[in-house]
Amino acid sequence: MPSSALLRPLALVATVGLLAGSARRSDPVGVYAVVDKVVLEPDATNPKFIQIWGVFALSDGRSGNGYNPAQRGFLYYAVNEKNRTATLAEWSDLEAVAGTEKPIGFGARYDQNGNGRVRRAGETLNPNPDPYPLGVGVVKMPAMWTQPGTERELAAVPMPLTPADGAVVPAGPIRLVTRNTRLAKVQYVFQLVAPGSQRVHSDPIAAGDAQTAWTPPMQLRSGETYTWLVWVTDGTWRGQAASVQFRAGQ
Repeated sequence: MPSSALLRPLALVATVGLLAGSARRSDPVGVYAVVDKVVLEPDATNPKFIQIWGVFALSDGRSGNGYNPAQRGFLYYAVNEKNRTATLAEWSDLEAVAGTEKPIGFGARYDQNGNGRVRRAGETLNPNPDPYPLGVGVVKMPAMWTQPGTERELAAVPMPLTPADGAVVPAGPIRLVTRNTRLAKVQYVFQLVAPGSQRVHSDPIAAGDAQTAWTPPMQLRSGETYTWLVWVTDGTWRGQAASVQFRAGQ
């Protein structure tokens, strides 16, 4: 895959549009993200598709600086044949930042095809990936995790570990485990939702060492599908929840 010089500071684009109280102008970025990993298909030598895993805030497509709530999952794109070289260069940049926990932006707010959609971790891939949105290139943004705005929203979405999306687990008691976020001085709230909208949730739980866990007072029933959610709070502010669906087996 070709090397790329596209990665550049977001200050050249629209940093001011992300900070509360700043003077605002139209933000052209289509997707803000923290990328966990990148999967190239069918291989890295001649990729046709890309899975970008992490946390994403996609633009609402309207004029200004509006972004949809941050979501954890993956984006699935095909090479943009309008400019294959630029597409592969940006994919190389995305590979370079994967796993660094550095927030970046890419895509285009006004791309006529949009910026795709965030897919659930347990979702089966289909043969219709979204076209990769060429726009501003891959741009850096300041890692101001404590400030209000998109940066903190991206950082605030936990990573559910156990059970994973789409998992089948034994009926009976269940222990929910999440990886902690980068945010300091936050607590974790868990919720387990059963069929029929029966639900239980935890009180705010102090962060554990790298991971935080909770055992809900609900027994899983064989053959039923459940959803569990986890979010962070500092007592005055709540981050977006990450959600997982799983099924209880025998």
